[in-house]
Amino acid sequence: MFYAFLKLQWKSFFRGESVGANVMTKIFKWFWIVYFSFITPMLGLITYKVLKEDFEIEDPFLFLNKNLIYVFAYWIVMRYFIQPVPVISIKPLLLTPISKTKIVRDTLGKSIFSFFNIVAFFYLIPLSLDLIEEGYNANQLIGWSLAIVAFVYITNYLNFLLNNNDKLLYTIGATLAGIKLLEYYSIFDFTFYSGSFFYSFYANPIYSILPWLFLVWIYFYVFKFFKNGLYIDTGLKKKADEAKIDDFSWLDRFGKTSIFLKNDLRLIKRS
Repeated sequence: MFYAFLKLQWKSFFRGESVGANVMTKIFKWFWIVYFSFITPMLGLITYKVLKEDFEIEDPFLFLNKNLIYVFAYWIVMRYFIQPVPVISIKPLLLTPISKTKIVRDTLGKSIFSFFNIVAFFYLIPLSLDLIEEGYNANQLIGWSLAIVAFVYITNYLNFLLNNNDKLLYTIGATLAGIKLLEYYSIFDFTFYSGSFFYSFYANPIYSILPWLFLVWIYFYVFKFFKNGLYIDTGLKKKADEAKIDDFSWLDRFGKTSIFLKNDLRLIKRS
């Protein structure tokens, strides 16, 4: 079934008048993928040394754990804007005999290989190797890395829930801004708890099972949510703004010239 979906997407890519734009978009997309595939491992290799030598942070690994909460928060927001849910490519499949279960399973399965997920490995593997050289325990780092990977995939499936849900996104943004303000004015240091939470996966690698259990739960929750909202005319669809008619009747005083003035104002407003 996966091969059948892949074949359909390949045909749809070269079908229609927009094939040229599709090719250019893919070239541009793959350029940035290759670029970040090279730059991310380098960042993983130099993170510890830069924090230790340039910023003079006593324990760079603990500092990294403290700020992971913000990393994941920004990651969720970035996914929301850059990694849209593929609704347009899915809806035509609803006209075929393929069941919704297979469509949703294929969509969620393909999201596993999203660059937003794979790039985490490009960073974590070099970082872990560098931390081992600095004296950190390899087995404990494996447990910590597995927990981080689980959280990365949790943000992947959260993106399906955030699709077109601006209120939830604004809530996350407002919460993040509020936490930063509390830290800025030294009222409450949330990074202390964040550091303890993420560092616990290194201190006790067995705890890494917990985020994976949550990942399994959120997968099935998103699966049910996605399946129940997958319809041709309703459910998971893009928002459409209400059409508004501008009232430029006050320009009628200029006679025939008002027609051109109205058109100019509409063009200016549209741009």
